[in-house]
Amino acid sequence: KYEIHDKFKQAHELEAKTIYLQTREIDKTPITRKIYTFDGEGAKELDDGLSITYEDGIYHVGVHIADPGFYIPETSILMDEANKRTTSLYMEDTCIPLFPFDLSADIMSLNTGKKTMAMSYYFDIDALTGELINFNIKNELVNITANMSYDYFNQCIDQGTDNKELFETLIHLCNVSEIFKKTYKEDSIYHELHKDK
Repeated sequence: KYEIHDKFKQAHELEAKTIYLQTREIDKTPITRKIYTFDGEGAKELDDGLSITYEDGIYHVGVHIADPGFYIPETSILMDEANKRTTSLYMEDTCIPLFPFDLSADIMSLNTGKKTMAMSYYFDIDALTGELINFNIKNELVNITANMSYDYFNQCIDQGTDNKELFETLIHLCNVSEIFKKTYKEDSIYHELHKDK
């Protein structure tokens, strides 16, 4: 009915394999920020991560989004297909991916210890007022510190962890979350969807 297909045509698969084989180690040094991804158990496409540091009353927040455009040319048939699909669809028992898994779950995914190109959005937030002091966007190479599940995140917050660096990051993220709740109005549509939580 909606022309949603869980399979890719042979031409798409061949182009994906070509892109995969032609991908070489990028001759750049990745940024040194500690970046963590947070997803549900079993997630295959890890496409966004968070980093955060605190200094002199300022939270420096980084949102890092995997950049498929670095690997896939705009003129490719894979990009045409992605524009038709618009997004990956997660069903109860399956996933209909935006790109073939050879790409989306591997070279384009933010996997632990792998260097991946990403669009990074940086926000400097006043810890007292929640005011946005500075904002910047960069296309850069990132190296993911660790992939985490939501359940493990909650476990670390509730029970603690021996990893001091990780625990500090999680506490900073929780603090910024509370600052945002106090400073910015919650989107009415989000509130309607999560009114039972």
